[in-house]
Amino acid sequence: GNIVVGRVRRVVPATNAAFVDIGFERAGFLAARDAISLLSSERRANATIADCVREGERVLVQITKDPIGDKGAQLSASLSLPGRFLVLKPDSPGISVSRRIGDESERDRLMRSVALATADIGERFGYIVRTAATAATGEELREDAAYLAQLWHGIDAARLHCEPPAMLHQDLTLIERVLRDES
Repeated sequence: GNIVVGRVRRVVPATNAAFVDIGFERAGFLAARDAISLLSSERRANATIADCVREGERVLVQITKDPIGDKGAQLSASLSLPGRFLVLKPDSPGISVSRRIGDESERDRLMRSVALATADIGERFGYIVRTAATAATGEELREDAAYLAQLWHGIDAARLHCEPPAMLHQDLTLIERVLRDES
């Protein structure tokens, strides 16, 4: 969940992946499928890693899997910031609802509630509605979305003024995540 500004060290067309220096002993692994969000929607079809990144380029990535043994961390350029009720997806407009919420009328109600609660926050943001949102008020949804937007704006501003590799956001610890999700 940590968000890092890294520098692409090597693009390997044979594996359709790139290795990114994120400040760890081993470079992180960025597969083309996880880098595709760096491209405009028109350019995504059949894109290769070479279409997504170039050697030496700065790239904002999120660690999706920690390094294990001799393998570097797994990375994604599709970022997400989880909150108590919502998950913010910067630069991915739209609202989706957790698959665990199966009732169609409840899904529709939540989508409408989130759309109303986030209308003034930012049109380029997307949200995933978490199952905890079923008991949330519109005000709680708005506060969660505002907090996540503020967090994102801090990350976005910091990335412009740092030298890679640089950690911009550190995910919560296991205990902190449990407290966030269960409170």
